[in-house]
Amino acid sequence: MNKIKNILLSAGIIAFTGLFFTLNISAQSSASEQIQQARCSRITARIDAQIESYNLTKDKYINIYTSVGDAVSIRLDNLENKGVDVALLRTDLQALSSLNAELGSSYDQFIAELTKAKEFGCGTSESEFTQQLQLARQQLLVVKQKALDVKEYIFNTLRPDLKNLKTTI
Repeated sequence: MNKIKNILLSAGIIAFTGLFFTLNISAQSSASEQIQQARCSRITARIDAQIESYNLTKDKYINIYTSVGDAVSIRLDNLENKGVDVALLRTDLQALSSLNAELGSSYDQFIAELTKAKEFGCGTSESEFTQQLQLARQQLLVVKQKALDVKEYIFNTLRPDLKNLKTTI
């Protein structure tokens, strides 16, 4: 009888210990899931903030470069009404418009890459997230180069042509 009691007692202790470890493991997995969810929320919020910031920057620069083209176009219309040949500057404005459109599409591609990275940020492979984020960074370098190209075009081509036109009047 004592042996049976000891066996039952041992079985009870083993069952209780197993239940305790099961509860402990499920509590740990629940805590890790909460940590993962919090991490996911932070990543998503940071990427959303970056996307919003880049959208504002995109709008700002596109508007600036468009307004430069509009201001030059108004001046050219006035000069053309006075009989001045402005054909060279018209082609400069078309090139500026083209560069500005390329800048806008590059920004759109960058924001699309960043949005894809946000989708990989939660619950998927970290290597896919990192790879997508790297693609977004590479596209950001393209955006920065295109913005620099527009700025250089304005200062190195459009502005000197306007000054040359002024001296001929």
